[in-house]
Amino acid sequence: MAKALPKILTNRPQAHLLISKLQQWQIKFQGWQDARRALKAHKRYS
Repeated sequence: MAKALPKILTNRPQAHLLISKLQQWQIKFQGWQDARRALKAHKRYS
């Protein structure tokens, strides 16, 4: 995973919520990309 964010960004609750939302979206997007790659590979070799 990425490095921890600087304390100045994580001091405010709103910043923390925004950062956590962005991280959740990043994880979902990476999962979507992996699933898409797996489906394409499956179709290619089937």
